[in-house]
Amino acid sequence: MVRLLRLPAAFLLLALLAPSALAQSMVQLSFRDLAPAVATTGETPVLEPVRIEIEAGAKIGEESRQILLSLQLAPGTTAADLCELIAKRYERAGFDVLAPSPDRRTVATRGTVFLMDALFVNMRLLGPIAGTLTTCEGAPKSLRVRPPSARSAAGNLTLVGTLKHPSKDEVELLNMVVPLKVGMHPAQISEKLHTTAMERKLLSERPQGDSWQPVRTTEGALVTGLTIDIEGRGDWRLEVKL
Repeated sequence: MVRLLRLPAAFLLLALLAPSALAQSMVQLSFRDLAPAVATTGETPVLEPVRIEIEAGAKIGEESRQILLSLQLAPGTTAADLCELIAKRYERAGFDVLAPSPDRRTVATRGTVFLMDALFVNMRLLGPIAGTLTTCEGAPKSLRVRPPSARSAAGNLTLVGTLKHPSKDEVELLNMVVPLKVGMHPAQISEKLHTTAMERKLLSERPQGDSWQPVRTTEGALVTGLTIDIEGRGDWRLEVKL
């Protein structure tokens, strides 16, 4: 299912005037193939299909637009196949998209899609494809992680970012890993992100109590980009505002 929503001009104007209005930024979605999972129905082994929910909003000209891509894809669908599909659907809706073509002479086990001028991106994956979301031009305004809806399983939330002080040339790396336990809800995950960040001298906030926003280190360095990855078989949902 693909749903395209055009927001009224008046709504967009109010959003732009609001203090918490979202900025537009480049986002990179990267996907990788996992070992095929086999589900058993009775005595018959069945290869697991790929299930995706990817929702994104972007500024297109003077208009704010968003698309929900909710699809089941056949077993054997690869990361490269998924990237081509996402790029085609979002381009058709007017999004500025870049999807480097994989080398078909080799086995493509990875793929990537760049969404320009994005306002937010939400992503949930189920099946033998994993994905990461990277905010390429700065820290997210908000990161929320929602629990699985189809397959409850523990996982690890990994954040890898770059840090730069406004008055220095050095660039540092940020690496955080937060275990995701079965039954955790967004507020618990947000609190764990907050405490883990403090251990790394990274100040952060918890907008609305169930999301997380990195601010700066105790020495004043800013997050200039952040890669977000969930390792595990559960279909945890990432929600990122820019």
